[in-house]
Amino acid sequence: LPQHINVFIAEIIDTGLIDEMQAEVINRLRERGVLGPETRMIPARYDTRVEFGMTNLDHFGFRILMPQHRWPHQAHPHTGWSPARFDAASDAMLLSSLDFTAALPADVEQAFSFLPTADGEVNAVRISGSAQLTERSILGATNAFSGDKIVPIAPVRLRRGQQAQASIRFTLGAGFSSLRIEAS
Repeated sequence: LPQHINVFIAEIIDTGLIDEMQAEVINRLRERGVLGPETRMIPARYDTRVEFGMTNLDHFGFRILMPQHRWPHQAHPHTGWSPARFDAASDAMLLSSLDFTAALPADVEQAFSFLPTADGEVNAVRISGSAQLTERSILGATNAFSGDKIVPIAPVRLRRGQQAQASIRFTLGAGFSSLRIEAS
């Protein structure tokens, strides 16, 4: 492999780096000297945000407790998609901000205190991401990059304005089976 390349473009990014091996690959390339201190990383940073909310988990007569992938094109009526509704009960909160110009952590772990913006039984989390491609260019969800994920959680009743607690943790690149979300 070449040493200290000029530019590295990481194009295989899925939301939160939960299902992509990006962090491990970048760390190994850095350890082997392929990526050096002068290597221009695109993206330079990747931010993941979460919102707690309510969604319908019943589809075609079955309760389906698995992540729902939300791509922007699915929101348009002419596509034939009918994605389940997600009603946010919190503001979007920063879960992680990963600096691709430095060694990336193996795990993401964050505890939150937040004020719900709605009353109700929260049963899901919306995970979204954005990549800082350059100093002036940020890319959010596209039809092929970092689409939102709606992830079911154990139901918890929240009240607007009454402080709530949550914790989220997962191993980068290990998939949704490593994702742990708790709220109270």
